[in-house]
Amino acid sequence: GEPTHALQLYDTTVRVPLLFHQPGRIAPAVVPEPVSLVDVAPTVCALVGAELEGATGADLSDRLLGRLPGIAGAEDGATDGDEGAPRRPLYVEACTPFYSNGWSPLYALLEPDGSKLIEGPSPLLFDVATDPRELRDLAAADPEHAARRRCRFAPLAGRTRAPVRLQLAEEEQRELAALGDVGPAGPEADGPDELVLLPGQIPPGRKDP
Repeated sequence: GEPTHALQLYDTTVRVPLLFHQPGRIAPAVVPEPVSLVDVAPTVCALVGAELEGATGADLSDRLLGRLPGIAGAEDGATDGDEGAPRRPLYVEACTPFYSNGWSPLYALLEPDGSKLIEGPSPLLFDVATDPRELRDLAAADPEHAARRRCRFAPLAGRTRAPVRLQLAEEEQRELAALGDVGPAGPEADGPDELVLLPGQIPPGRKDP
């Protein structure tokens, strides 16, 4: 029901195919396990033999090249049943509503067990494994469980936010705009440093997207 993307965190807009193609090295295969955009840079660098420091994503190259049956680089030891296939929570955020519209941002965590918490003015909890269309909100029925999940956002600040704000030159801004993925910024984008949102931070009095 969302004609574009960046405002909502339902799977209809954030769960998309990720394709890797390297002739002669990556054999055709389908891996149903969800991964993250932060995994793209370390994976590509590993496939081409380039060094990359400070990446927070997982290197999927061993899985793509058939050396492991699952995804490498997870933080915890949970697996999906295949030895060497660790799973980890996946973090998603939508801050465009805040910076462009003055609405509340949204944050989500997809857990290895298939549960998904969307944090916002009205938190939502889904079991996407059994409810892939995200129609049954479980937060109201089990608020304590939802509250425990909400505590997991705060530690993500160090992995998802740069230690300093980058100041781009006009030429760099034009180059980014030429890619087509830079839209108009609202008044929040030009505010002071305290307007840089941290994972799970919900400014009061904002419209719920």
